[in-house]
Amino acid sequence: MLKKDFPIFEKHPDLIYLDSAATTLKPQSVIDAVNDYYINYSSNSHRGIYDLAEKTTEKVEEVRIKIADFLGAKTEEIAFTPGATSGLNMLYYGYLKNVPKNSRVVVLESEHNSNLLPLMKWCKEFSLKLEIVNLENSVEEIEENLVAFLDNQTVLLALNFDSNVMPLNLNFERIIQVARGLNIKIFLDACQTLAHKQIDVKKLNIDALAFSAHKIYGPTGIGALYINENLISDLDPLLVGGGIVENVQKSEVKYYTGIKKFEAGTLNMAGIFGFGACIDYLLKIGYKSIEKHEKSLAKKLISEFDKLEFIETYPKFLKENSLFSFNVKGVHPHDAAMILNEDNICVRASQHCTHLLHERLKINASLRVSFGVYSTKNDIDSLIDSLKKVNKYFNSIDG
Repeated sequence: MLKKDFPIFEKHPDLIYLDSAATTLKPQSVIDAVNDYYINYSSNSHRGIYDLAEKTTEKVEEVRIKIADFLGAKTEEIAFTPGATSGLNMLYYGYLKNVPKNSRVVVLESEHNSNLLPLMKWCKEFSLKLEIVNLENSVEEIEENLVAFLDNQTVLLALNFDSNVMPLNLNFERIIQVARGLNIKIFLDACQTLAHKQIDVKKLNIDALAFSAHKIYGPTGIGALYINENLISDLDPLLVGGGIVENVQKSEVKYYTGIKKFEAGTLNMAGIFGFGACIDYLLKIGYKSIEKHEKSLAKKLISEFDKLEFIETYPKFLKENSLFSFNVKGVHPHDAAMILNEDNICVRASQHCTHLLHERLKINASLRVSFGVYSTKNDIDSLIDSLKKVNKYFNSIDG
């Protein structure tokens, strides 16, 4: 679709990159924005009162406003983080530290470890009950099972908005409505969502959301948290240090009460510059165009997979999506990925940081293909040809 925007394809013209769920490639506009910081600003934000530092602070705050608008949030509800994993740790520590012992927290077993492991850690630390809901055979059964776990003892529902392994297509409106009726807080990990569809946090009626810029064509090492303004004062900061205090005495520390209490230390200014540029890039393309493009690719891949008896997919009956997990029957995914690599095809081969989900699927690992705006139907043709080669090499049969 837009390979010309991504300079990596100039260096590697034969590259077939199908691992965008792990990290997206970076367009020239994002690279230019990062370089712009180092060439024209290169000073600390929210510190100095000289012109260069003031301009950096203005730029950082412009990006904060841009992220807020992007999510349908207020500017004072957006905190910069080193990424979603850090943000989720901050959220769960800050909130769970102050809830009653033996309260319940509910998640699905399909959660990415960035969402699951902080919950396991902090629930154990604060003597809370973590309920991990099993995946069932259908979306309807999953939803019923999930809703059944919610009760008056539940203080938090924490979910990936979209799985990084396979589409679940949960009815979030219904789930959130039930949770709201029980006064349960709702935190979402949106890492696998925002490159493909937009989220309005107010319309969705959630309390907090985390995501990383590198999943939406931005730089690594920078992310954002949305925290509803009514929740901010209830959260304690996990990390403390410079930039988050009003005053420090030997006997007492007075922290800021607003969103910036979650931004201890020097911010990743270069990353923030690139963060703003990647949002501009996404909105310039438009989500309708992205959705149309990805649907076209998904239809082609599903059609091609249906012709290959040696491909096992998860789930068995595929739905249109931006990513697909599968295996070549009888072939370890690492072996398959090595053959694909010889053809310059990049896919993920692992448990994708979802150990519980792979245990549920009764597989040790899987291959994953994930699309970006630069993915093409020719990429899919090359993938299919290479998978046939994998099958022939290991199984000595034709597709």
